[in-house]
Amino acid sequence: MTEVVINTIIGQADGLSQFDVVQELVNLDNSNITGIEYRLELFNPDKMVEEIDEYLSIQEKTGWKHYLSVPEDFIIDNAVNPDFQNFVKLAQKLNCENIKMTIGNHEAVVDLDFESVKSTLADANMTLSLENDQSETTGFAGTVKNVLNTIHNKGFDVGHTFDIGNWHIAGESMDKAYDLLKENITFLHIKNIYEDHSTSLFADGIADAPTYFGDYPAIIEYAMPLDVWADEISQVVAAFK
Repeated sequence: MTEVVINTIIGQADGLSQFDVVQELVNLDNSNITGIEYRLELFNPDKMVEEIDEYLSIQEKTGWKHYLSVPEDFIIDNAVNPDFQNFVKLAQKLNCENIKMTIGNHEAVVDLDFESVKSTLADANMTLSLENDQSETTGFAGTVKNVLNTIHNKGFDVGHTFDIGNWHIAGESMDKAYDLLKENITFLHIKNIYEDHSTSLFADGIADAPTYFGDYPAIIEYAMPLDVWADEISQVVAAFK
């Protein structure tokens, strides 16, 4: 069975804070959970230190792996996001293994040198994955593939977070995207959707999500009521078998 990671956005349906989400996951005591993907925008800036200390304490008890989702572009204008090192520092404090970002200005990638990024990540013992967004540029598989190939040719082994629902919202074929990018996928964001682009539960949307399962962590990344958390996790786990 692959890793089943919970993105803290799941609590948004019930208005739960990120801190409350993690506490509820502890209370759920579900052995199928292998990790947490924290969201930068859901931290309480006034209680950041206390939050992180609690998350590390929970990690020590549960063995959960930690990941960080940053809702910002990796490339802004013609340079790496100027806050990138700050994101890595936060991820280090959280004992994260990976940072996820969207691509941003894909056209600038060819002219950039990623040596400082590689060095920063290596020193932090961390990886970076770039996610397809919902735009008409980096929401298309061909653009994402070109970006990844260009970066790889520069000696930077960046990964890809394959967000199932984002492809359809951008107007791209999920199957086409998977066929083109399956060798690059390092994380899978399970976010099923209806035809009108609204988010569905795991088994209710238009995507046959298990089609895209592989030997990489599957991240449950959509808001849902607390009373269905356990059932959703069970359905995802069962779909691997």
